[in-house]
Amino acid sequence: MKDLKSLLNVRYPIVQAPMLGVTTPAMVASVSNAGALGSLPVGGLSPDRTRELIRATKALTTQPFAVNLFAHEPAKEVNEDEIATMQDFLAELCLEFDISFEKQNPANFKFYYYEDLVNVLLEENIPVVSYTFGQLKPEVIHAFKAKGTVLAGTATSVAEAKLLAQDGSDIITVQGIEAGGHRGSFLDNEPLPQVGLSALLPQVADAVDVPLLAAGGIYNQHTVMAAFALGASGVQVGSLFIAADESAASEAYKTPC
Repeated sequence: MKDLKSLLNVRYPIVQAPMLGVTTPAMVASVSNAGALGSLPVGGLSPDRTRELIRATKALTTQPFAVNLFAHEPAKEVNEDEIATMQDFLAELCLEFDISFEKQNPANFKFYYYEDLVNVLLEENIPVVSYTFGQLKPEVIHAFKAKGTVLAGTATSVAEAKLLAQDGSDIITVQGIEAGGHRGSFLDNEPLPQVGLSALLPQVADAVDVPLLAAGGIYNQHTVMAAFALGASGVQVGSLFIAADESAASEAYKTPC
């Protein structure tokens, strides 16, 4: 098995979790500059916005960082009635709090999926691509592998981990139910995994032969040591960074209760 730090080209086996809406280029760069791996989330963003964020991060660091994709299948259709209902709700909410809001024509909405972003990541020479909510298509995996990109999938069950390993994931992020944000489950033929990290991690370690990142409830030296004892080669930490100066979270989320 390859060494995780060598794969990621970092000093410390720590990955900052990609948190869309919270993570900023400054956060990613700060983590990478400190010797760990920053992760830039771009799920659902346009190619132009994705490139803009990548270049903003590059302007702040010369160290490696990851870019994170949402690997779910595209929606079969866009439900314009649901979009209109949500806009009605937002209009009422914004009116209540005196926030400016202008309704948009649902027919003009554009939705982006990971395949729209692949060329941007290849052109920008992103060294590590992580993904969640699914599996990448074989042709996409081949394109990244040909470029020498390290791939890191996300699993919330042993079955998901096995599929990711078979696909060619170089690293698997094992996400327990303690994960503070959305979880990366993607299999429809099994009950939604509700497994804690301490139970899931050793099972995945026995089932696949790739380095594992432990995610969910990692917040101090004791939880890090426990993750390593249970089979992880590194840890992915998210919620701990919400209070960082570089976080885009509101002050209400940053301030302890």
